[in-house]
Amino acid sequence: MHIPLCIHPAHAAWDSASFSSLEVRRVVGERIAPPGQVVQLQRLDIGSLWLVTSAYVSHYLNWLGSEDAIARFRVALSFTNAVFSVPLVDADAWASHVDALGVPFAASNLMQFPSNPESSFVIDHERLWFMICEGQAHSFGLTTETFAQLFTAAVVGAQKSLNV
Repeated sequence: MHIPLCIHPAHAAWDSASFSSLEVRRVVGERIAPPGQVVQLQRLDIGSLWLVTSAYVSHYLNWLGSEDAIARFRVALSFTNAVFSVPLVDADAWASHVDALGVPFAASNLMQFPSNPESSFVIDHERLWFMICEGQAHSFGLTTETFAQLFTAAVVGAQKSLNV
């Protein structure tokens, strides 16, 4: 399966006032963009990436039809132009992750999951979109626990924006 996604990191300034989470504001102001410093890191709204990925994979699975026809998939992920991208979700769980483990960011221009491009991992049909999104999170250095919290926050945030 190949689903092309094009997500570009934001080149916007790291204005801590633009975040709704007070904890994210604090972490950005202290660790990423202290006043008066030039910031090389780029924001990547990984929550939006997960939502788009989930929508595309769900649509693809619906298009395929019956779950019995194809039960398992081989998946490998790659990101290009990722260097210095920080996966961010405007949620307290992200700030807690940064406090505990440091700022996650892509240290290379090409990221692959699994790291060997010849490899792939096999996923059951019913967990496909979730496992792909979790693989994206791991590629950027987020833990499984942080991913679960941030994915929930991204879904809740999307629901709130639709109800406006």
